Amino acid sequence: MKRLFWFIWLFLLFGISVSAYAAEASKVIHRTDYAGKQDSLRHLYGANKQYPAEYEEEILIALSHFPDLQNVQIQFRARILPTTMAARPRPDAIFMPKNARTYRILLNNKTGDGSTINYDSLPFNARIGIIGHELAHIADYEQKSMVRILSNGLAYLFSSNFRRNLETEVDKIVISRGLGWQLYDFAHYVHNRAVVKKSYLSFKEEYYPSLEQYRRWLAEHPGMYQVEEAKNIPFY
Repeated sequence: MKRLFWFIWLFLLFGISVSAYAAEASKVIHRTDYAGKQDSLRHLYGANKQYPAEYEEEILIALSHFPDLQNVQIQFRARILPTTMAARPRPDAIFMPKNARTYRILLNNKTGDGSTINYDSLPFNARIGIIGHELAHIADYEQKSMVRILSNGLAYLFSSNFRRNLETEVDKIVISRGLGWQLYDFAHYVHNRAVVKKSYLSFKEEYYPSLEQYRRWLAEHPGMYQVEEAKNIPFY
C-alpha cells in the first residue's frame, strides 16, 4: 500500500511539472510580453547565473523553462565560435563534486565571413530557442557523472551517429520544456534567412533535425504549446 501511495505521488508530481512547462509555452515570445517582469524573473531564475546585461531578458525567459537549473552555476560568455552557441562544463569541473560544477554557455560574436551565425543577428524568439537548446545540454550534463560527460564528449567529437542522436535527444528536451516553437524559429532562420556558407548549412543538416522533423514533433504533441495556437498551424 505504501509503495502504491509513493507511485501515485510521484506520478502526480511529474504530471504537474510537465503541465507547468506546457502552460507557459507559446508560439512567439515577444520582448514586450515580459515588460515589467524582469525583476521577478531575475529574482526567480537569475541566482547563480552570470550573463552580459544586454542579453538578460532572453536568458531569463529561457531559464524560466528550466527551474531544475535554478541552483546550478552557469556563466554566459561572448566568444568567437564555429557555431552560434555552445555549452560545456568549466574545465575545473572535473575536480569538483557534482553539486559544485560550473557550466559555461558561449555566445558567438564572430562576424563577417558567413562561416557561422552571430548571436546578435538572431530574432528575439529564436534567441530563446537556441538558449533553451544549450540549457537542455546542461540539464543532460546534470544527470551524468564527469567520467560519463568526458566519454560522451569524445564520442561527440569522433562519432557522427552519436553526435546526431545526442542533438536530437537534446532538442526533444527543449520541446518538452515548452520551447519547441522557439527552437523551430531558430532552425527556420538558419535555413531561410541567415546569410551563411553552404558548408555551415550542410553541417546543420548533418547533425540536427530538419525543419520537417520539428514540424512533425510540434504537430504530434499539441500539449506542448497553447491549445488556441494548435488550430490551423501556419508553418512559415
